[in-house]
Amino acid sequence: MSAFQAAVDAGCDVIETDLHISADGYIVIAHDIDTLRVFGEEHIITATNYIGVLDQLLTLREPRSRMPIFEEVLQWAIDVNNRTDGRVIKLMLDIKADNDPNQLYALMWKCFEKLNSVDYWKDKIIFGLWRSSFYVHDLLKQFEVINITFDVRIAQKFYSDIKQIHPDARLDAVSITHFMLYRGQDFAELLEWASTNGIKLWYWTVNDNIELKYAVEHTRHSGGVSLLKGVITDDPIKVVAEDVKNISITRYNINWWIKKNFFSIFLFFFRRGYNMRPIFLFLAKIGFL
Repeated sequence: MSAFQAAVDAGCDVIETDLHISADGYIVIAHDIDTLRVFGEEHIITATNYIGVLDQLLTLREPRSRMPIFEEVLQWAIDVNNRTDGRVIKLMLDIKADNDPNQLYALMWKCFEKLNSVDYWKDKIIFGLWRSSFYVHDLLKQFEVINITFDVRIAQKFYSDIKQIHPDARLDAVSITHFMLYRGQDFAELLEWASTNGIKLWYWTVNDNIELKYAVEHTRHSGGVSLLKGVITDDPIKVVAEDVKNISITRYNINWWIKKNFFSIFLFFFRRGYNMRPIFLFLAKIGFL
């Protein structure tokens, strides 16, 4: 919660966060499915009760904090929106595929109704979905919806799937790994497809000013219109800092070359039907993706 507030204080208007459901039916705020990396004790969140177990954990990093629940984050969002002068602070919800969508949405809507109303949240919640099966038209049609992915082909299929079932369904944006910026043909395909369908782009995870400038400068369609909606960053202060005196450009370029080519190999095998999920989860856990 202190990180969320610090991000708003640094100028962010959207807070991205990840959701899981605990064994006793609480929506909790956590990135990993297990708690070892952040809290130092190993529990699988979906198989563990929040009350009595997860709510007792404290982060390893200072300030040592407990795992919040979704309702607490909504209350924080109400409070911070009441304090900001004219700014609307939104929550971008990264809804993990290990959730049951029916259970998740039922719990979420109870929270919405308890804290103001569903109408209040329609301009303050962005639903980030990995799978089209999580798109429930009757619930989400008045909310901003994005597809979170690492491949333009997946984004295209997601959009095709929801439009096939609900012709008036809309996809507001795609949130895609910023490695896609460096993949020539795929990136051109992404820009053309997004522009044709009125879809904006987010990039994750952009953590320095060089990457931010690259995203800003290159995410324009042939007509000159920017498709960039925003970037997701771990450090909103660092990402806008332009002081690059301490950065070795040579080392930076080598690092990017390694990452780009590793991602290209990953995508090559993924598109040919190999099970890359264990590798993807490992790379995400160590911060590579």
